[in-house]
Amino acid sequence: MKRGVYLFTCLAATLLYTTSCSDDPNSSDDTPVSDEVKTCVVNATSYKDWVYFSFVSGNSIEVADPKTSLDWDIAFHRYDMRTNGGASGSGNAGVIKRTEEDLSAIFEIPQTGYEADKMDSVNYAGMPPVNTADSRNLLLSSYMDVDTRQMPPQYTLHSNVFVVRTAKGRYAKLRFTDYRNDKDVKGHIKIEYIYPVK
Repeated sequence: MKRGVYLFTCLAATLLYTTSCSDDPNSSDDTPVSDEVKTCVVNATSYKDWVYFSFVSGNSIEVADPKTSLDWDIAFHRYDMRTNGGASGSGNAGVIKRTEEDLSAIFEIPQTGYEADKMDSVNYAGMPPVNTADSRNLLLSSYMDVDTRQMPPQYTLHSNVFVVRTAKGRYAKLRFTDYRNDKDVKGHIKIEYIYPVK
């Protein structure tokens, strides 16, 4: 009888422990933590369309409804950027801008302080620019300065690292490395990133 009570108590304690561990939001995602630096070039030449990117797939993806989909993490529109959170989506995404210019220089990922998307203005017209009220991530969009006070516009690319919290609450380290392709056509955004990181 005592042996039966003891076994039942051990079983209950084990079940309670494993149940509480499964509440960890990262436990259901078996993607291993990575230190591999990956690169991608996103064709963001369109002034009309946003291009949606998934860190899981490592590429741009088709999204039927960006407001409700959790499949995308960041989005590109020329030099405007979105994350899947705040005013742009239903995800948990946000951004922290760091001063480091090397992905490997960041060892600890912050758990708080991420900036989500807000309503601002986006140029959907091309040149001359005509701005429309829409959402974007102001902090992530600061990777590039475009000065249109003179023609042709002056482009300044900043090489600092961003820490991105994804739509589903994982983390990536991201850096923009170019805004032109091999033929010097602007709007081809090259990124390097590490995903997932903790």
